[in-house]
Amino acid sequence: MNIEERIKRKEDPTCGFLDRGNGLCTIHPMRPMICRVWGLTPSMPCPHGCIPSRVLPDKEAHIMMTEVCYLGGEIDYKDYQKQLGYAGDDEIWPLILQAKQGKMEWSELTRRVWEIENGRGTL
Repeated sequence: MNIEERIKRKEDPTCGFLDRGNGLCTIHPMRPMICRVWGLTPSMPCPHGCIPSRVLPDKEAHIMMTEVCYLGGEIDYKDYQKQLGYAGDDEIWPLILQAKQGKMEWSELTRRVWEIENGRGTL
């Protein structure tokens, strides 16, 4: 069942800690990335059966969450590269940098990384 169907049935598909009036998190000053991707990835499916319009591949979610940790100062640059598992990878790291700079969509990055990891090489 998708979110639209749940809303039609008057079922609440949202987190219990979201303020229904303004959509803001009532626990954290900024809604955490893990909350933003919850229910969107295969490894974190919605327990209510909601189906997102676009499933976020686990690898893409991992890259995004690692990016937030790096930007927030929780990890340094070397840990950032290690977390992503691409430290010293001459083929993948430039693609990640392109996505960070907004020169490539994250979905395109995910597709290209998958192709490289599965032996197809770069496009």
